Amino acid sequence: MSPEQTYIIALSKAAIFDEDPPLPPEDIDWQYIWDKAYEQNISGLLASAILKLPKDKQPNNAAQWRNIMIQTMVIMSRKNAEFERMSAKLKENQIEPICLKGCVLKDLYPDPALRVMGDFDVLIEKHQRKQAEEIFAQEGYMIRRDTLFIEVTKGNINGELFESLEAELKHEPQKWNNILKNNAIYADGKRILNPTYEFAFSIIHTAKHLIGVGCGLRSVLDAVLMLKHRRNIDFEKVNEACKAQGYERVLSYIITIAEQFYGLRTDDGIERIDCEKLLEYMLDGGVFGHTDESNVLIQQVAKQGGESVGAIRRIFFPPREMLAYKYQYVKKSPLLLPVAWVHRFFTAVFVRRHSIKGMAANINESVKYSKEHDEKLKELGLI
Repeated sequence: MSPEQTYIIALSKAAIFDEDPPLPPEDIDWQYIWDKAYEQNISGLLASAILKLPKDKQPNNAAQWRNIMIQTMVIMSRKNAEFERMSAKLKENQIEPICLKGCVLKDLYPDPALRVMGDFDVLIEKHQRKQAEEIFAQEGYMIRRDTLFIEVTKGNINGELFESLEAELKHEPQKWNNILKNNAIYADGKRILNPTYEFAFSIIHTAKHLIGVGCGLRSVLDAVLMLKHRRNIDFEKVNEACKAQGYERVLSYIITIAEQFYGLRTDDGIERIDCEKLLEYMLDGGVFGHTDESNVLIQQVAKQGGESVGAIRRIFFPPREMLAYKYQYVKKSPLLLPVAWVHRFFTAVFVRRHSIKGMAANINESVKYSKEHDEKLKELGLI
């Protein structure tokens, strides 16, 4: 890794453990760190460590780092408060969803408002979907219906209410969906997954993005904090869940990173593997790899069922296995696969509001990135 990438890791460690950061190397490229922190959506978090440095060791734009930290805290405090308000509304109507990912994991950070949450994700029962939709609509949210979830939006507040986690679970989705639901507990007034399946789901979610389009450092930080603060994680069951989805190597990578770069040694029985190349790759892109408007069609498809197909086919004409989780009608009839191809294109253009011109203009770059991503995954032993 470059000195800048290594120092980003050191700053992130200091931030999530609320420690004083090490002094930066001489001639560190602070502009690179600023740009990369923005791409990774961890600017405010890194700022909390950078501003602990002696004044003469801070970057020249320390005021900007302070401002971005304050902005992050203000925005996320509002988002978190709105999530708590809507959770209370649901509870008033006898709907107690299982809270997932950022809306729970933020509380593991020294300052929860510095863990950026793009949207909140909750799991509800299928029979509660319509009622939940009505509650959010009454509270002024725009509603977008998808096969397995409802997307709700109001201003800069976004959420997804899932009735199934099938999009995350490519093998035996109903079985594992039920296992997750049956392992929910109450903590701090919320329903969350128990420590074992919270950690397993976090690895599975990270792996899905990493193998699909790429992912950034924030997922690693979440996992590290779970290892530090959660008690009674059954690593045998974690390994079983990850292996069932074909993600046991991702689990090994994350456990190794936590040990080698964040100093967390766990007695878990998980194989350690060389993880530096993975960290380099995660830091090379942003929160979700190098995704932009030119490859939104790539973003809609992850490798499903262990099948790996060529980049061009994956972008334009993905096989049935890749689309079945999102377009349930494809499960019932393979003849409807062409309908799903058209469906996803229209979703990108008319629902997600991505321009045809924007997607077409950079299609060569999109295919190139997809091929390069596949090569990197092969190098890392992930496909």
